[in-house]
Amino acid sequence: MKNSEKNLLKYIKHNREIALRELFSYLKDKEYYSVKFSEDIMEEILFKEISFDCMNGIRKRLNDDICELINGENSEIYLDLFKRLNYENVVEFGLELTEDFVKLMKIWSSDKIDKTWNLNWFYYDRVPIDKIDVSNMNFDGVKFDDCTFTGKIYNTNFKGSSNLKIDLGFCNKDISYSNFQDTALISTDYMDGSIIRGEVHNKKIIGASFRGVKGDVTIYPSHVENKNCSYVDFGQAYIGYNNENELDGVTIHHANLADCKTSFHNGTFISTILNPKKVKDKDLSYVKFGRILFTDNFDNCCIKHSDFTNSINAVINPQNITDKDLSGVNFKDANVVGSFDGCNINDASFEGVKSDITIDINKVIYNENTNFNGVNVINYNACVNKYNETIINVKEKKKILSLFENARFKS
Repeated sequence: MKNSEKNLLKYIKHNREIALRELFSYLKDKEYYSVKFSEDIMEEILFKEISFDCMNGIRKRLNDDICELINGENSEIYLDLFKRLNYENVVEFGLELTEDFVKLMKIWSSDKIDKTWNLNWFYYDRVPIDKIDVSNMNFDGVKFDDCTFTGKIYNTNFKGSSNLKIDLGFCNKDISYSNFQDTALISTDYMDGSIIRGEVHNKKIIGASFRGVKGDVTIYPSHVENKNCSYVDFGQAYIGYNNENELDGVTIHHANLADCKTSFHNGTFISTILNPKKVKDKDLSYVKFGRILFTDNFDNCCIKHSDFTNSINAVINPQNITDKDLSGVNFKDANVVGSFDGCNINDASFEGVKSDITIDINKVIYNENTNFNGVNVINYNACVNKYNETIINVKEKKKILSLFENARFKS
């Protein structure tokens, strides 16, 4: 190390905050400048503690001054200033992974340097390396060094990251609310080294998104934790099944199955087979079904705000739906039998429905967002005229009342 570097290192050690602010002040107006320091100086600038022990090896943590700058009032300015540094000599081995450090990981891949990260080199608190915890973190924009992650995932966003594999076989059971877009999901057998492409089972996956995952993914609904697939976006995954009862007893409300991959079955392509009456609590509300083949009708089921587009053999009797509530339902490609009398069809869409349907507008609950394209509607004009007359009468009453109020308070 040169004498000038030694002097700078010594100055930073004893005047960290002042040196840091002087550095940022120097770089502030130098848009096209990039500063590259030695590894020792970068360690001293960025990290508060560097320690070593037999149990944990090297341990280092982002210093408090950095955390304060990137979370303070002028955080955007300082994050921008951090782009002026060259991070080639930053070594992540032994570094504690925190949300603040993830913020910096995102900006440390600028036009001037292509910095990538290996998650296997990080620590999290005092958790062993193979159980690193990235729960509640957002890795959008982070470039990884073609590494494989094993550890704790919950409410983690990987969308927008790159070059990352996630070994579900060695992750914690609860991966709920995580977004796995742009990652490759695998399961590795450490005994023989074989790799299984993205099998999802024995995990808690409520609210997780598998949309945009690299490679093939197979989700086994009846084998996930508590058979609960609510709020799950299956993306382009395969729905794994060994028989026709894979979704029996499974919770699927608010799930998106619309784009699941299909296989050939009895002359048609389907994503899976489903008996609506055997779904958990018969609750199929807010579900986008896609190419699902239904084996029974929806009597006594809840289907509000569900979308039947591209579905196969969907048979709906409005009179037999729970609470006669068909609000928000997209009936495209569905077969409707029976009357809509007394039903709630607010926000429903009939465009593309397979059946010939007649709806008496006076006998249903509807709103301005109800799409009646594709059905025969009777008493519609009379109802609209009556509605307009009511609005006019209300306006006139308000106008008269306003005049009366003005007269009352006139001196």
